Parts: sequence; structure tokens; C-alpha cells
Amino acid sequence: MMQGGHPHIRMADEHIQMSIGPELTTVHCIFHFKNDGPATSVEMGFPDSNDSRSEDDSQKTVFKSFKSWIDGKPVKTKFVAGHENENCWDVKTVHFKARQTLTVRDDYTVKTAGWGTGLLAN
Repeated sequence: MMQGGHPHIRMADEHIQMSIGPELTTVHCIFHFKNDGPATSVEMGFPDSNDSRSEDDSQKTVFKSFKSWIDGKPVKTKFVAGHENENCWDVKTVHFKARQTLTVRDDYTVKTAGWGTGLLAN
């Protein structure tokens, strides 16, 4: 969640699956968030950090693709650039009913790191 923790929202569990190929790595993330309090809305951000971006290139994402769903329904995210050395985020607003548990799914694809390609070739 953005801006630190939340008094009523917590992550109950997470499941991460990676498929590492010679060119691209695809990651499927499933998170279950539990609201232990009244109805509320929170901003959730997924880290999107690209160390090679310059000051003039603040909108450069590290992802080749990024998609997000809440309880199986696609949701739009917006890229939020950090200032100087701060992290960047793909952000969405998540609405919780009182005492509700939601499934948040984030899928992304990145270029496989150079070391991965060498290890896979041997």
C-alpha cells in the first residue's frame, strides 16, 4: 500500500510464479488482502524501478508489460515516477467493503538479465 501501512488492511498471503526465458521473464503475482475494519479505499503500488532512467526520462518503466486485476476484473494502473533516487510505482485504487478479502493479481514481463541468459545456455 502506498504511504506506509494501513490500520485495517493487511496482506494475508502471496503467491509468486516466475517463468524465466532466454529473452523475457514473466511473473504472475497473486495477493490476498484482508480488510479487518470498515469500508475503505486505499492506493496500492507495485514497485517499478528502472535504475537506468535519467532525469529527462521520468516515465520510463522497467516492464515490457504490466497488467493488474482485482477479484478477476482488470483494473487500470498509472505509472508514478519517483523523484531522484525514489522508487517508481504502478498504482491503482482498491475499494474494500467492511471485513472483505480481495484477490489482487499483478502480471508483468521484463527483459531477462544477462546472467540468466548465460546460465540457461550452459
